[in-house]
Amino acid sequence: MSGHGNGNGAVMSGNGEFHPLQEDDAPRVMEMDVDLAYHAQRISKLTLREPTSGVVEKALLEARGVQDAYADTRFKITLVAGVTKLPREVIQQLPYTQLQDAFRFLAPFLGLGPPTTETSSQS
Repeated sequence: MSGHGNGNGAVMSGNGEFHPLQEDDAPRVMEMDVDLAYHAQRISKLTLREPTSGVVEKALLEARGVQDAYADTRFKITLVAGVTKLPREVIQQLPYTQLQDAFRFLAPFLGLGPPTTETSSQS
């Protein structure tokens, strides 16, 4: 995953930092290799893409203005579940580092990613 476009408006370097992508870079979709179970089915890939407004709204409802680790984790699980169209119970099986990787991919869509190189001029 490092050193290439993740499709989220950012490139992840070898040290785990994200940098803005250019318009002609990779598509805005990322596939994550996982090993999860849901009923009798194995899930080996998660496909992440830009969340819809409804998915973001549902995830924000999980936090409801509370700023603690529990609300933050519920927000991330709900967001990833909504984007992947998988039940929360499946996403809750992800190792926490993979949940964080998925959220780092999605964060720039929410305006939560690293700042762009654009600057504003003062008059």
